[in-house]
Amino acid sequence: MLAQSVKENLVEDPRLWPGFHCAESLVSGEPVPGIWFDGTGYGKALHAERAKKEENRKDVRREDYVHDTTFSFDQLPALADLSPDEYKAEMATVVDEIVKAGIEERRQSGQTVLGAEAVCTQEPLTSSPVALPEWFEVRRRMIVWDSPEDEQVREYLTRYWEHQEQFRVAADRWRSIDSEDLAIFPNLCFIPGRRTRPIAQMEQSAA
Repeated sequence: MLAQSVKENLVEDPRLWPGFHCAESLVSGEPVPGIWFDGTGYGKALHAERAKKEENRKDVRREDYVHDTTFSFDQLPALADLSPDEYKAEMATVVDEIVKAGIEERRQSGQTVLGAEAVCTQEPLTSSPVALPEWFEVRRRMIVWDSPEDEQVREYLTRYWEHQEQFRVAADRWRSIDSEDLAIFPNLCFIPGRRTRPIAQMEQSAA
């Protein structure tokens, strides 16, 4: 989402995000320089070489499939009637609203922005503990799966497996040429359409 980095108090403005982001391009209309890794080409080349005998294999270098490129963003279909300048102005308004919303949220919560420089120092593979909200202990309890010893849970599971068994019996009868009319499926389940001729007879006639 366009506002994600601001909503998470990482930067004050989405245009300040240190990684790849579309905000600046949407507002300025200029393409974003970046690097594209042709993962499909790399994977195909690697697979092709591995399929060869070992003495005939060539090295497949990942860096050969990394290319400098630029990225541009098409106008949103809902705003396709706007001129390029009008579209940029609209995107600037959206970004300004995101910034203002972030300021107001931090004013109310007392939180601060981490900042782009600090974002770059974070280790992406290291998790950090997150304080659980007050409602977590209540909302995490699911009535059905709360405890296998709970009477409601046992009742639910009994009805579930009975329903499964009834469906299997009906499905077996439906697949049978002689017993299709005896297939009685349980309520609230998918019921296969009626066949004009049993599949087995159709296969025999085709042969």
